[in-house]
Amino acid sequence: CKCSVSKGAHSKDMLKRLLPCFFDERDFVCYGETVRFVIFKGSTCYVYLDELSNSPLMYTIAMEENFIPTIENRDKPDKHSVTMSPGGNKGVSSTVHETILLKNKKGKFIFQFTLYVEHDKDLTKKFLAAIQNAILLSKSGIKGGICAKVFEEVTENNDVATTYSNEKKF
Repeated sequence: CKCSVSKGAHSKDMLKRLLPCFFDERDFVCYGETVRFVIFKGSTCYVYLDELSNSPLMYTIAMEENFIPTIENRDKPDKHSVTMSPGGNKGVSSTVHETILLKNKKGKFIFQFTLYVEHDKDLTKKFLAAIQNAILLSKSGIKGGICAKVFEEVTENNDVATTYSNEKKF
């Protein structure tokens, strides 16, 4: 699946904390600059530069049982998240993007995944299910096996159709 993967906003230095009126309140990033190709296999999330990359991987994310994925409220973004392709002058992500935040049980920000949902409004729920499945596999200690996978196919008329399968064997 194509999505933006980010480790979140950088911590604010002393100058940004003391003079917030001179700095943007939130970090903004263009979706196209951070879009990656993501595959879940077992309890691991593999992040590639693009779908044609064989190696090296950009990085891997070993899902842990203490990870909690949540869908970010676009109107009240998390203070540690990055706003993707801001919509208008509101300082929030555009309406065609939805973000899933991955935090641990102590609330520490781990990663954020931002999805382009204009063609498939259910893509966020499907991707969330893939993350939750990977976390369940980590709890059971299974490294491979059945895994939820989200992927895109280009149809004949070049529209993007998203397919979801939770029975893909690896």
